[in-house]
Amino acid sequence: MGHLNQIKHEIWLISKAEMSASVASIIDFGLSIGLTEEKVLPYLWANLIGVISGGITNCCINYRYVFKNTRRNKKSIALRYFMVWSGSLVLNGGGTDLITYLIGENYFIIVKCIISIFVALLWNYPGQRRFVFSYRYTTSKEYHKGPESASNHVISDSDTVRKESQNTQEITDYKTAKRNNDPTNSRNLKQEI
Repeated sequence: MGHLNQIKHEIWLISKAEMSASVASIIDFGLSIGLTEEKVLPYLWANLIGVISGGITNCCINYRYVFKNTRRNKKSIALRYFMVWSGSLVLNGGGTDLITYLIGENYFIIVKCIISIFVALLWNYPGQRRFVFSYRYTTSKEYHKGPESASNHVISDSDTVRKESQNTQEITDYKTAKRNNDPTNSRNLKQEI
């Protein structure tokens, strides 16, 4: 049952992340295509402005709505997001510009779509999930000492869900043993909890 909870949590999380990415993509693509089609800027600069605007939008939405309660301060998240986003900028911008240069400016929109999908699935989501918005775990002793003296370590949300699932399973096992009136099992399980 624990794995099912973890799978449900992960599906919900990736769904929220993709909704956030969709909003950011509308900003990105709207600016890129609009500035290019209206001949305001060449596709290289229009793409750069779109990617930057989309990245800022995505970070703000993810911080507020998608990856909540990470116990990280805004400065830490901004720095980590900038590192992942820089990679995304290079992959999206560089990939789109390179392929568009090789096959022609007429295919700019199709190329941008294909590159964006690959970068989103293989770079952005994993980087944000495992690095930018990873859960900052502190023990109660470290928490009371304050963040400056804590030797904190990071675990992912999936690890947190896994631990919560294990605790739920242990409690369920305890209740089942108690219902079966098996004093040996219930005592042993009670000690484990």
